[in-house]
Amino acid sequence: MDLALRTASQDLANDLRVLLEEIDPARWRDDLEAAARDRVTLMLERLRTLDAPDAATTGDVQLVERLGQLSTTLSGAFASLPATPSPGASARAAWARFQRDVQPAYEALAASLRAMTNQAPAPLRPTNYHRNVFHIGCGLSVTLLAEFLPSRLWLVLPPLAFAVFAWGSEISRRIWPGVNEALMKVFGRVAHAHERHRINSATWFVTAVLILGAVFPRYAAAVSTAVLGLADPAAALIGRRFGRTKLHANRSLQGTVAFAVVGTFAAFAVLALRHSAPVGATGLVALASAVAGAVAELYTDRLDDNFTIPLASASAAWAVGSLVGLA
Repeated sequence: MDLALRTASQDLANDLRVLLEEIDPARWRDDLEAAARDRVTLMLERLRTLDAPDAATTGDVQLVERLGQLSTTLSGAFASLPATPSPGASARAAWARFQRDVQPAYEALAASLRAMTNQAPAPLRPTNYHRNVFHIGCGLSVTLLAEFLPSRLWLVLPPLAFAVFAWGSEISRRIWPGVNEALMKVFGRVAHAHERHRINSATWFVTAVLILGAVFPRYAAAVSTAVLGLADPAAALIGRRFGRTKLHANRSLQGTVAFAVVGTFAAFAVLALRHSAPVGATGLVALASAVAGAVAELYTDRLDDNFTIPLASASAAWAVGSLVGLA
């Protein structure tokens, strides 16, 4: 492996990730445009100066290919920007298109680097309102099912069927690239680009729902999916727009606080509407489930937070609910 090429590629990917985050529509400011153009120009120069040695391993060959793809994509996206900077909504829209065009090439490079080192750049999670709506709908739908399905068997069998399908799809798309392309086209409006190379968030979610239905009390399952459905998108939106105080893995204090606040209200609403308990006990369970979910979201690195958040939130709700006698 060419260590110099790998190091230079990793530095370039990290810088590109920062740029793509800064030009996100939720963070865009007109005074970013000139600096963004300069940074893209420098990145293109760095790509042109990177050597492409005769690679001795499969990883090296793939890395060289990814760099070539990124160079082509970045050049094309940059050329498509208006020649004259135009402030306001048009600039935001132009750079949003640039972000969407470049992100798949960035994620492909990051996936290659991830296979070589544990310090590869993290996946990018740009603003995607279609995904936010889909996320909220899935979380609240499962909350309703957890509360109203008639028996434990009904809480297990439907998510089991979905989990079998989801994991079968994950295996199939690793074996047959055409399956991966087809699935990404179907779910393109709600999928992140990095999910082309990693296990889909929906797969992790249905796996968590299966565990919730099989193991946890009904109220804990319902609370945890409400927390995930509402608090996670709130944290993402607030974090992208106002997240200046970084805590861990590019997550912010502002986003984490938003998660805890929205999650507490969501959990409290579910418990108050469907489960008889004193207000104080209900508030404690709601707060515990939301805080546990916020901590899981903050420190989830290797797994997917659509798996860790509901399990952490349900565990906290169950533990505190048992102490206060919540049925």
